Amino acid sequence: MQFMRSASKMIGFLLGILLEILSNDIYFLSILFLCFLANTIGLKNLNWSSHKKIEKKVQLLIKEKKAYILLGVFSTATVLWIPLLTGSFNLHGLRTFSWIPFVLPGIFSMGLIHLQKKYRFLIDSLFMEYSYIPLIICFFVLRMSNNFVILQSILFSIITALSLSLSIKVRKYFLVVNDKNNNLYLLQTLSMSSSVFSLVFSMLGGYRNYLESILLIMCIFNIIYMIIKKENYQ
Repeated sequence: MQFMRSASKMIGFLLGILLEILSNDIYFLSILFLCFLANTIGLKNLNWSSHKKIEKKVQLLIKEKKAYILLGVFSTATVLWIPLLTGSFNLHGLRTFSWIPFVLPGIFSMGLIHLQKKYRFLIDSLFMEYSYIPLIICFFVLRMSNNFVILQSILFSIITALSLSLSIKVRKYFLVVNDKNNNLYLLQTLSMSSSVFSLVFSMLGGYRNYLESILLIMCIFNIIYMIIKKENYQ
């Protein structure tokens, strides 16, 4: 499953680069062809009787399916901006420091986990949710102005750390409400959902400005939903 997640991201970035040089007509025809090919292969190998039984069972068992969207958006936010930030470093002649977006998020994430162990209010309160929105808006403004790339990387690293911690909240609640299901199966479906989100967004890499705007809006909606449903994630 981890291999599939990594492979989907690499393939998505590659397709995004290749499709960027094509016209819009060829781009959308390519998407339609891929969808048609996937559906054809799926229909050919599908066992309808067993599929309907399994689908019905899964639909009855799995609760709080919104978690797939929440985790998919958070996962995409922690991955998609890395190559974009790297490109900004190269554009400003800072190729030597282009490793920062890859390393700094991990350092901040470990630091936040350590702080959460020491200060429980970081987990039990809405501190992370309320901090997330102004941070990602500031980050987005800097991205659109294309200035202060090092500050962009610092803000992105903090956002990544918050996204990972918020994802843990979502996963925990999802597993609790689906405690009668197999945890391994549930975790695999969550991982697959995140991979699909990352693949779709990375394939749209040719529309960078629109893509970042859409991702910003989705992240904010994620946080607003978690604040509204705060009793579920505390």
